[in-house]
Amino acid sequence: MQVGKLKTNDFKDLRFKGSTYKTSQFLFVYRVLEDSIENKLFFGSTVTKKIGNAVLRNRSKRIIREVMRNFLSSQTLFVVDKNKSYKLVYLNIVVLKSSQNTIGYLNASKQFSKFFDFLKNSA
Repeated sequence: MQVGKLKTNDFKDLRFKGSTYKTSQFLFVYRVLEDSIENKLFFGSTVTKKIGNAVLRNRSKRIIREVMRNFLSSQTLFVVDKNKSYKLVYLNIVVLKSSQNTIGYLNASKQFSKFFDFLKNSA
């Protein structure tokens, strides 16, 4: 699966046309387009200013990127079925709150796996 970055217009489209899935620390805003030409995931993250100072916000974004990098390299998100049905996924991860002002890698990884299990089962 190829991975791309969300553009400004993609963030706006997701805000109005996307579906949401909420965990304890994250709000996953996603949009799945069926029957695409190729499997591709467009990914972005947003951290609100309610999360500490700039150092903590940037650390949160680094952890999110690392979790996504490891998750994408270790698992297949979408299985291409016999009919060659590809999916195009737009995903924005919003950090809502963090316990103890930091987001832990293991906790973030568990919440990401919950979301992707939900996404696999709903498709």
